[in-house]
Amino acid sequence: MTMIGTFATIAWALASSVIATPRGSIELETATLLPTQWKDIGRAPPHANLELTFAVKQTRVPLLKEFVLQASDPDHVSYGHWLSLQAVNDFISPTKEAVMSVSDYLRSFGVNAFESTSNNDFIKSIVRVDLAELLLNTEFRLFQHVSTNRTVVRTLGPYSLPTQVAAHVDFVAPTVRFPRTNARLR
Repeated sequence: MTMIGTFATIAWALASSVIATPRGSIELETATLLPTQWKDIGRAPPHANLELTFAVKQTRVPLLKEFVLQASDPDHVSYGHWLSLQAVNDFISPTKEAVMSVSDYLRSFGVNAFESTSNNDFIKSIVRVDLAELLLNTEFRLFQHVSTNRTVVRTLGPYSLPTQVAAHVDFVAPTVRFPRTNARLR
C-alpha cells in the first residue's frame, strides 16, 4: 500500500469513527483499522445483496461452563454426566424477548424473510447493502485482498443498533471482521 493509500485509509477510519450515533442507539463494535493485506476499492454497490447475521445473546452461559467443569472433574458427583447437544441448545438459547426484538427490528424495515438456527442464537437475512447501512447506521465498502484478489463487503465501523435491540445482540456480521486468508502456496 502506498503512503497516500495508508493515509487515506487512516483518514477514512477516523472520519467513520466520529459518525454520530442516532439518539437511543448503541455502538456494538467500534472503528477498526484496515488490515494491511486488504485494500479499500470503493463504496459497496447499494443494490448488491448482503447476508446479515445477528448473533443474539445466549442465556446462562456461565452456568453451562460450571456444568462442564463439574462433569470434567473426577472428584465431583456430576463427573461424566454430559448434556446432549439438544439439552445444551435448550439451556443457553436466547430469551423469546431477545429473538422478538431482533425479528421485530428487521420487520420494521420491511425485512420479512429471515431464518434462525435451531436455538435462535443466530438470525440471518439477505438484504440490500443500502438497507444494511440503514439497519446498522454505517457505510459498507468493498475490500480486496492484495494477493488473492478476493473481494468482500465490510465496514471499518462503527455500527450501531437501537438500544432496545442492541441489548439483545452480541454482534452483527459481516461488519468489521475480515476473513483470514492464507496466501501461501502448498
